[in-house]
Amino acid sequence: MRRLNTILSALLLYVLLLCSCNKPGKVADRPGKQHWIEITRPSVGAMYIDSVPLQTVMKVSENKEPDQEFKAYLIGFSDSVVLKDKADQINRNKYCQYELQHDWTAITGGQELKPAFYQPRTSLADGSYEGIIVFELSENRHPDTLVYTDSFGSWGRQKFILEGK
Repeated sequence: MRRLNTILSALLLYVLLLCSCNKPGKVADRPGKQHWIEITRPSVGAMYIDSVPLQTVMKVSENKEPDQEFKAYLIGFSDSVVLKDKADQINRNKYCQYELQHDWTAITGGQELKPAFYQPRTSLADGSYEGIIVFELSENRHPDTLVYTDSFGSWGRQKFILEGK
């Protein structure tokens, strides 16, 4: 009887193992919005960029096409590093609201452009930062590349090829 229990237990374990191995894994089953450009670094967090209408942050004159003079992008970060020290949290928030814009550059036909305007957005989630960055276009050409050089955290230098959008 004891031998039968052992055999049945082993058989049950084998069947469970076999069933779990044959199930396909979930691929990209993430809740929420998919972004135009998104990168994730396991020990740092996620960064994303979306192209947004200029009207979300600026009043646009009716007689001109808004995309001919300026281009706006929604940029966002979600930190996987939890800052427990209150001073570190204050410094991170200060960076995201006032200094983050200086770390971005748009490249248009070899010419480097600094942001003309930055509007941080409020977030209810800790470790999540978002804002809209606006570049004044050179010769009505959209940026080819966005470059982010992180002067605060551990993102380093990130280069995003935009394909003229």
